[in-house]
Amino acid sequence: MPSVSRRRFIVGGGFGLGLAIGFVLTPRNPPLDMIADADEVVVNAWLKLGKDGSVRIIVPHNEIGQGIETALAQILVEELDADWDMVKVEQAIIHPFYVNKALVEDAAKLDEKLPKMFRGTGHFFLSELVEIIGLQMTGGSSSVRNAAGTMREAGAAARHMLIKAAAKRLDVPELECVAARGVIIHAPSNRRLGFGMLAEDAAKLRPPSRLRMKDTTNYRLVGQPVTRLDARDKAAGKTTFGLDVRLPAMAYAAIIQGPTTGGTVLNVNLPDDQDWPANDVRVVRQRDWVAVVAKTYWRARTYADATNVTFNARGSHIDDEWIAKRAQVALEEEPGHIYKATRARPLPLVKNDQETDEDLERGFLSASYQVPYLAHACLEPINCTALATRTGCELWLSTQAPSIVRRAVAHALEIEESEVRVNPTFAGGGFGRRLESEIAVQAALVSLAIKRPVQAVWSREDDMTHDVYRPASWCRVRAKLGEDGLPVAMTHKLLSQAAAGGYMGRHYPAQARIEPDPTSVEGVADTPYDFGRHQVRHVVDDILVPVGFWRSVGHSFNAFFVESFVDEMAHKAGKDPVSYRRELLAKHPRDLAVLDRLVEVSGYARQRLPGRSRGIAIHRSFGSVVAQSIEIRLTGSGGLELKKVWCVIDCGPTVNPDIVRQQMEGGIIFGLTAALYGEINFQGGTVEQQNFDGYPLLSLGECPDIDIEIMPHAHGSAPYGGVGEPGVPPIAPALANAIFNATGKRIRRLPIANQNLFPDEVAKS
Repeated sequence: MPSVSRRRFIVGGGFGLGLAIGFVLTPRNPPLDMIADADEVVVNAWLKLGKDGSVRIIVPHNEIGQGIETALAQILVEELDADWDMVKVEQAIIHPFYVNKALVEDAAKLDEKLPKMFRGTGHFFLSELVEIIGLQMTGGSSSVRNAAGTMREAGAAARHMLIKAAAKRLDVPELECVAARGVIIHAPSNRRLGFGMLAEDAAKLRPPSRLRMKDTTNYRLVGQPVTRLDARDKAAGKTTFGLDVRLPAMAYAAIIQGPTTGGTVLNVNLPDDQDWPANDVRVVRQRDWVAVVAKTYWRARTYADATNVTFNARGSHIDDEWIAKRAQVALEEEPGHIYKATRARPLPLVKNDQETDEDLERGFLSASYQVPYLAHACLEPINCTALATRTGCELWLSTQAPSIVRRAVAHALEIEESEVRVNPTFAGGGFGRRLESEIAVQAALVSLAIKRPVQAVWSREDDMTHDVYRPASWCRVRAKLGEDGLPVAMTHKLLSQAAAGGYMGRHYPAQARIEPDPTSVEGVADTPYDFGRHQVRHVVDDILVPVGFWRSVGHSFNAFFVESFVDEMAHKAGKDPVSYRRELLAKHPRDLAVLDRLVEVSGYARQRLPGRSRGIAIHRSFGSVVAQSIEIRLTGSGGLELKKVWCVIDCGPTVNPDIVRQQMEGGIIFGLTAALYGEINFQGGTVEQQNFDGYPLLSLGECPDIDIEIMPHAHGSAPYGGVGEPGVPPIAPALANAIFNATGKRIRRLPIANQNLFPDEVAKS
């Protein structure tokens, strides 16, 4: 609760008419209850000004390491013309002003059953639904795309209000006043008033009905590599992550969950010895989990490990062999949902890529690809701190979806959503995992049961074996090549679980559906490549394995399918992979420019060092285009060395180039880890990988050198693109293509590390 040194400000719904995101129907937004320090005033829903000249930016997206607090602050401060050294940031509370509408931008584009004339209308109503249900979420590389316009408007409105307040105080015309680095200057007389001196007067004014934006050619902050606002505290160890939260009289809870998906608790047997400290340890039993609570986490975990909990065996039939057989039958027998089709008859698929010699002569080419389930493997364990009563609950946790967490906890405690307060902390990794809410529900229920604050923590084994995994996916593709070697027809048939359907089923079951699921075909159905007659089908395999959003979602595997097969077609046509891609992208100058720039900066056409090989891939996702080339060396023992990666990204105008480079580097390493090692296996319904010994991450010594090139764009010349996820998809196919160029062996399934990298005849020799 706010202390007496803080003040409350009620921002009414009428304020939102000028600045609220997409406020287009009846004024339904509730008043915004903001809290400010005693020496601060609220100017609008995204900005507080201090009397000392400080500027506090309210950021509507959660910081999970992607630098969004800095990037969005840069945009607002640029329009405000504040002093960057005086900037602070604060996470927004849950309110419809801060919803994420960019998440639905692509949702209505991939389902061709919806007539084109209605797709814009469908997008409109999806956007309205997001605001009505208050979907406040960080994901889909959407933060800048969603909030940049609003942050810019908020800064421009505040600048106008400060200028108006200064002109009134100085008794001069507003047009003679300008803002510059935290002061308002009366140009003719050079008299100056700081923002802090004007804050209270400015806050009393109404924002202008028409905003006069800054000329983007005069930007001094946006587009510059300013130091991240969170860098200093992180370097000094002062940043508060979820695990760092401490409350008076707080207890710790270790969670015990069943070995199989969906298992429920049958019996709880406590250790039968005198060492069990009955007065210091509590046990909280729920339908499908048990919590052991103690004064320290180590104590709670120790006694949890000694507690014998029996679960039912639901899902015990699930194992890798059963999943694979089920997938092959479904690919052969199920028609699937059509996402892209031409009126011409599609190409029939063949089983197991067994084209006849005659078919191969006639230019037919087929391939099958497969990728496994993947865990998120965030370095900060899943955790939440809760203080719950019968009438309310307060939560502290690393989350990407505070509104989802609030809704889930309110439902579990049977209280109103308004009675749940969520305090997002910094996150030690997200990748889509922190879109979920189960740990918050567990912490809240335990706190309610023991009547004190509690921090619930999952062990690494809990996290690895009870994740919501990136779906395993299978792809069968067949193409008919023309006399020039280019495809004249192509059929893709995909099979996977529905990530979006799984997520919605857990959080909005009334709106959940497993088909259509655009996230399963993104990157294939909307590829810019000219494949001629092109059909894309998706078969949903609805089994008990829980699936969700994983960094770059469907693009993470569909880029591997598409870019690997493009390389196969180029080889079949006897053409260089780069020139072949140029022909397929002839109608898309933006993608061509990225590809050409990659070839230039990487020296792709130049002669290689002895024993070195390169592969290339390009992929469009989340509003950005990324091309990557990787150079490898195969050792005499059959090992693989990653030597260097070149990456070119076109993400539209760049807010902070250093953050873009950081995200590309992180995405490349994340993608290489998955391509080389990532795999979740099931046996008897249980996950075999328990920790990082079975699910290794790419080590520092294994990482290649990485060069990042950002395509230049003038601000205002193009929309912003995402950067958090687009670096992941191209790296796996680039690596697979490099291996083919070195050995002649096609990599059609991931991960790579457990495969022989040489053709069978070479390996035998």
